[in-house]
Amino acid sequence: METRKSGWRRWFNRKNLTPILTIVAGAVILLLLLLDMLPANGAENAVIPLLMLLAADALIERVGILEELSDKVERISAKSGLRTRRDIELESRFSEARRISIVAISGVNLIRERLGLFEDFLKKSNTQLRFILVNPESSALDYHMMLDDPTERPPRANIEYATKMVRELGKAAARNGSTCELAYLDCVLPYSMILVERSGITDIMWVEFHSYKSRDYTTRPNIMLRRGDEGVWFEFYEKQFNQAWDDATVVDLRAESES
Repeated sequence: METRKSGWRRWFNRKNLTPILTIVAGAVILLLLLLDMLPANGAENAVIPLLMLLAADALIERVGILEELSDKVERISAKSGLRTRRDIELESRFSEARRISIVAISGVNLIRERLGLFEDFLKKSNTQLRFILVNPESSALDYHMMLDDPTERPPRANIEYATKMVRELGKAAARNGSTCELAYLDCVLPYSMILVERSGITDIMWVEFHSYKSRDYTTRPNIMLRRGDEGVWFEFYEKQFNQAWDDATVVDLRAESES
C-alpha cells in the first residue's frame, strides 16, 4: 500500500501537469454530457482545447525524451572514450594555460612537432613548462627496448635530442620571464601524460598508454580526464605525476647549455 501511494505521489508533479489537466478536463466534459448540462454546441467547443492539451502533452513528452537521450549521449561520449594522439587539441588549451607538465619516455615527437607552440607559450610571462623524461643513463631503457619497435631510433638518442630542444626552450623562457624545467626519472612509466593548469589548479590532462612494438605512435590509446568529470581517475594520475616529479632528478639546463 505504501508503495502504491508513493507511486501516485511521484506521478503528481509539474512534469505531469499537462496530462493531469487533460484528464480532468475530459472527465468534466464527460460528466456534463452524461448529466445533459452542456449547451448544444458546448461539446464541440470543448473538443478544441482538449486537442490542444493533448498536442501539448505529446510535445512535452517528446522533448523530455530527446533531452534524456541527449544527456545520456553526452555522458557516454565524455566518459568513454579512448582517443589517439591525433585527437589531442593542445593549441586551444595552451592559450589559457599557466603551467604545462609533460611526462614521457623521450617526448621527442611531441616536442619536435609542437616546438613552436611551446615557444609561444613561454613568451607569456609567469608561465611554466615542466618535462619529466627517462634518464638516458638508466638501465630501465634496456628493458623498454624489448617492448619497443626494433626499427625505431634508440630511445637514448631520442632523449638526448629532446633534451637539446628543452635546453633551447629554457633559454627562451629565461628571456621572457617564464620557466622551463626538465627532470630525469630512472624508470619507464607505462604511460605518458600532459597536464594543463589554468587558474592555479590542474583541470585537464591526457594520459597515453604505451604499446608493444608499434611503429605508429599516433595510434596509441589516449584518454582525456577532467577534474570535475573524472574525479577518482584524475586524482590518481595527478598523484602519479607529483610522485614522479618528487622522485626525478632535476636537470640544470643552464649549466648544461654553458658546458
